[in-house]
Amino acid sequence: EFDKVFAPEFGFSIHLLFRALDEFRTMAVKTDQPGGKVTEDVMQLFLRVSGFKPHEAKAFLDCFTLPIRSAWDCDLPPRCHDYDVFPWRFRRQLSLNVRPLVQVSLSPRAWVVSVPVFEKSVSYVLGHLEHARFPQDIFHSNQMQQYVGNVTNKRGHDFAEKVGSVFADSGCSTKLEVEVTQLGAPKKLRLGDVDVLSWEETT
Repeated sequence: EFDKVFAPEFGFSIHLLFRALDEFRTMAVKTDQPGGKVTEDVMQLFLRVSGFKPHEAKAFLDCFTLPIRSAWDCDLPPRCHDYDVFPWRFRRQLSLNVRPLVQVSLSPRAWVVSVPVFEKSVSYVLGHLEHARFPQDIFHSNQMQQYVGNVTNKRGHDFAEKVGSVFADSGCSTKLEVEVTQLGAPKKLRLGDVDVLSWEETT
């Protein structure tokens, strides 16, 4: 079911991603090496064996490659922002957690691949996608943006209900998600709502 939002966003199915992970594991076992340098030819052959079509292989490499850049804050890939290279920022798009295939040459292309790092990356990325932990503005497909918005809204509503129940249990009157216009704010300011509004009626 999750593949319905994953595939339009990334250009390949989640099933192909798991197939690639399995093939990486198999390669590591057969070679008795957890990783190493992978050339363009070997990478393309590996992806074909894993079931990727040419356009899916390109999308996979675009997604998971940590590219060579002329400087740490230059030549950012599409839809990446300046803050994606700040080392103190969480959930950066330009980190090994998100882009575990480290590019080491341009022509021909080659990557340093660590199977344990790739495995950790798959778990990290899918976990953050499932729970909508990445910023919504990094996605381009309507399906993924809608999914992230729905999950985020549900999480916010569930949190507001928990907070509201704490005040209600203490004897306070409580309302959830109250538009600030109901409290007198001008509509033109578009200030949104108050997640939890609580008050004591005796004071």
